[in-house]
Amino acid sequence: MLLYEMLGDQTGEARALNAAGWLYALLGEYGLSLHHSDQALAMLADAGDREGQALTLDTLGYAYSHLGAHAQAIECYERAAGIINRLADPYTESEILTSLGDAHAAAGDQDAARVTWRRALSIVSTFEHPDADRLRERLGLDPVPAL
Repeated sequence: MLLYEMLGDQTGEARALNAAGWLYALLGEYGLSLHHSDQALAMLADAGDREGQALTLDTLGYAYSHLGAHAQAIECYERAAGIINRLADPYTESEILTSLGDAHAAAGDQDAARVTWRRALSIVSTFEHPDADRLRERLGLDPVPAL
């Protein structure tokens, strides 16, 4: 991160901060994850990096979900999904929607979870995505038989 700062590369620095936030989240250090990713989000907004903002909101959603802060997680995932939809990245959109559905389920809103998982499934059904069967399982649907 220091190198990016020295070079004046705000986007690179912000993406590195979010990468650190993601790694902290994977290690269960959610407070540090939120700290780094919040910093990254502000910098990415200033730089106009929409993809970076979506990925950072996904990191924040993950950390908030694991802290049990479901409303904040849902807000982050919804914002991330909206951005990534406009960027036409269906693979990433389906992953974010899956996480959003999980956050709705954790918050006790099974109807919203099912609607969101169906949106994700409609995307992954257009290409071979490794999460398709996992989504079908969450929705109580039979897996698609292998050819």
